[in-house]
Amino acid sequence: MNNSFSMLGKIAELTETLAKEPRSTVFVSLAEAYRQMGLLDDALEIAAKGTRSLPNFGPGYLTVGRILIQKGQLEDAAQALESALHLDGDNLPALKNLGRIRLKQGDKNRAGDLLRKAAGLKPDDPEIAKLLKVCGPAKVNEAPSGAPAGTAKSSAKAAPISTPTLAEIYIRQGFYKKAMRIFLEILKNDPGNSEIRRSAIALKRRMEMGENQDSPVEESSREVTDSGSAAPVESAPTAIENGPRQIFEKWLEAIQIRREDVQ
Repeated sequence: MNNSFSMLGKIAELTETLAKEPRSTVFVSLAEAYRQMGLLDDALEIAAKGTRSLPNFGPGYLTVGRILIQKGQLEDAAQALESALHLDGDNLPALKNLGRIRLKQGDKNRAGDLLRKAAGLKPDDPEIAKLLKVCGPAKVNEAPSGAPAGTAKSSAKAAPISTPTLAEIYIRQGFYKKAMRIFLEILKNDPGNSEIRRSAIALKRRMEMGENQDSPVEESSREVTDSGSAAPVESAPTAIENGPRQIFEKWLEAIQIRREDVQ
């Protein structure tokens, strides 16, 4: 119980800081605190907002990846970890986690590339050595000194994580235009994705019925058709809306319910 109260105090302090400074990097610590408490949806909501606000902050993408791994959404987690590695190719936790994901997906070659790079950064890590044994030796035609795709350091802005998960978060928050932008981006890269097309059409109808909780519906959002065609839209604002106070209050309510159940 003391540990719970200690975590509560930590969350309260971080929440207050983030409320005062919405672009603060403390969102990572706050999201990690929620993750450790098992409140994964709230953790993902905070981390996703943070990376949208600070798209060049690699630890934010690492946190998103960790949360998605815990939720079992491995491919979405891989995208987040690749964004972290795009910003810092020597991010050891990102290399290890992405290596584990690729190994679990059966891609031993890509897993081996990632884990060998990780081993170069920390040669005495027994976990990396164990995983590399599972991967097997590198292929002869592989360039042993080459960094795996997506791990090179770059000062370029990391691409936002455009996944159905993030779109659903925005829909739950009422940010329909942001969710629509994600659907449009996915459809642009994958026009045959019928599930995303259906989600985009359903969201467009909600927006046309006056359910949009952003600003008035943009004309570009009306260009989603049953055939899945999509037009580009302007970039979304990156400010963190609906500060974390509401999330913190939900957390307090959840703690209270658990305490009553124990009693």
